[in-house]
Amino acid sequence: MAGAPTPQVQIAVDWSAAGEPPVMASNVFLIQQTPHEFILTFGIATPPIFAAPPTPEQVAAIRSIPAKALARVAMSPGRVVELLQLLQQQLMAHQQAQKQKKEGCGPMASTILISPGIASSFEWAGSQEQNPLIEPAICEAFIDALADDAYLLLQPIPIRYERVGAGFIASFPQANIATSGFTKHDAGEALEIEILDAFDDWTADESVLGAGPQEQLEVLKRYIHKKPESAR
Repeated sequence: MAGAPTPQVQIAVDWSAAGEPPVMASNVFLIQQTPHEFILTFGIATPPIFAAPPTPEQVAAIRSIPAKALARVAMSPGRVVELLQLLQQQLMAHQQAQKQKKEGCGPMASTILISPGIASSFEWAGSQEQNPLIEPAICEAFIDALADDAYLLLQPIPIRYERVGAGFIASFPQANIATSGFTKHDAGEALEIEILDAFDDWTADESVLGAGPQEQLEVLKRYIHKKPESAR
């Protein structure tokens, strides 16, 4: 019937054979962009071998280190946003696990995140309230409460949301901190975690901070404070 909506059919992705290719370590990356896709190259670069500690002259003579390409992957902008979301979620889970380990809560089970799958026609993930197609390109908000009760919020933190492609970037411009997510909610949650992690890292030993991080920390100190152990 004319005008009838295209039915959405979700097709599961079978990952049972995913363990066949070997896992290879990569420490260098190259990203190229065309009008229609991103090309990601994963590579490995190893430093030269010296029989003894290198002299300053030998180090100065090194102009480049050759990289060996391990894999090249082309992705549409929409899939790049999806990959960023999955990586951000895994990074957040890893950071939370490390935090719980430091606090003596024991190890957390590892998590595995997979992409939503393939649909017969494109369907946006996330709720209707956070559909990137209808969200404004740029908006501002405040973090007026912190999920982690180990910290005290001294005043609401002004943040900025910017729609980029099919996702969002959440930023705290005054402190030059930003994160991304598929929805504003995802990006905002990731930004709060990043702010608190940065605060912990920079206050651990302020004497080693450069000018940039020191300025960022001074901004954070106007907004958050870590409670003493007895007050948590």
